[in-house]
Amino acid sequence: MVDRRKGSALYNIISGERRDPAAVAARFALENMSRIYRRGVQARMRKLDARQKDTLDVPVISIGNITLGGTGKTPVCRRLAELLEERGRKVGIATRGYGREGGGIEVLDTQRKNIDWHQCGDEPLLYLRGTQNTVVAVNVDRCKAAETLTEEHGCDVVLLDDGFQFVTLHRDVNIVVFDPLSPLGFEKLLPAGMLREPLESLHRATHFWIAKADAMPDDIRDSLQARLAKDFPDIPVIQSRYAPVGAPKLGEESIMLPIEDLKGRKALCVSGIGSPEPFEKLVGELTGNVPLLFRFTDHHPFGEKDLRDVEDRAVKSRADVIVTTEKDAVRIPGFFSPACEWRVITVKIEILSGAGHVEEILDICD
Repeated sequence: MVDRRKGSALYNIISGERRDPAAVAARFALENMSRIYRRGVQARMRKLDARQKDTLDVPVISIGNITLGGTGKTPVCRRLAELLEERGRKVGIATRGYGREGGGIEVLDTQRKNIDWHQCGDEPLLYLRGTQNTVVAVNVDRCKAAETLTEEHGCDVVLLDDGFQFVTLHRDVNIVVFDPLSPLGFEKLLPAGMLREPLESLHRATHFWIAKADAMPDDIRDSLQARLAKDFPDIPVIQSRYAPVGAPKLGEESIMLPIEDLKGRKALCVSGIGSPEPFEKLVGELTGNVPLLFRFTDHHPFGEKDLRDVEDRAVKSRADVIVTTEKDAVRIPGFFSPACEWRVITVKIEILSGAGHVEEILDICD
């Protein structure tokens, strides 16, 4: 495995995988820093809670999380947009556009969806790939983005991307999506753990969503379900998985190729996402072979050298296909000319349990 993620060494300390004296000392220092972080985040949230909430004249659905990392918010948001479109809604998605360059507001729709990801971030482009009439507004102030969607583009429902901590905008539904491997962030706040705010903040949620339930180890799933049932018994839980639907070639994502093309092949997985393990597990299941791994930091802006390093690794390891995610494919420059075969795994959300609760969410918008 090649792991170029920033903080990967720190993760081994936080998770407790490293138990040597240096790691123990580091954890002690991180826990002291975490106590300072707790006081800061609690003071900030009290200040924000005291402010009068901004409100819109349309339903607002927030999709967020309480931990760092790739919990699966983007596919959940996209699936909700698709379902709302099927009900005839004009959907708007307000997002900060993580990783974008510059500021101000960017608005994307089906007429303006081929802009460079540096202008808007990678996730807004993914939202437009799965929808027909959705409008995406990118602004660090998601309230202004939401107002643009309703006042200038006629959206009659707004999805608030990564909105759990954006408490100054009233929302009708407040979904928290959980990471499959460390759903409660090791129960410690940053930097000693992965929590963005204390666990008691989960009381703000209206729904819990486990987006990669099939990738969650049984012991972690059982522990999470027991904890949620005990501490948050009135908040419904939805479980889903990523169902693969195709494996198009890089740069030709509009031409869907069958996922069966990967069967029996030796794959090199390339990712720059928050939680790569479920993707890598999926590739192993699709190929029937243990894949080689090449990991970059979440939202990594791929350069020519990065991509050539990946291909060199594939050739030396005798991999016959390089496989990446939709989110990563958005950030691979258009000028890149592959010397190897690259495939992009296209997925959709498939509900495993709690379908009735998804319908309840959609009904709020009718």
